[in-house]
Amino acid sequence: MLMLDLQCDICEKDISIGEGHVSITYNIENFMQKKGTLDLVVDVITSDQIFTMCGKCANKRSASHAEKILETTLRVSDPRLN
Repeated sequence: MLMLDLQCDICEKDISIGEGHVSITYNIENFMQKKGTLDLVVDVITSDQIFTMCGKCANKRSASHAEKILETTLRVSDPRLN
């Protein structure tokens, strides 16, 4: 049986496989454009899930609210990130 270590960072509920959830992920990516077709190809170099909410907690919060929290956190922690 495949086990994932997902837990809501707000209510600490375990999140099951196939259960809806919201996450903020920090990806380092490299993208290129194919010469023949001009299609974009993205290679994900690393991916770290930095915040996770179960569906119930996520439904209580809006995306714009999360965006404001993230902007404030980045601004306060290191002004060079802005």
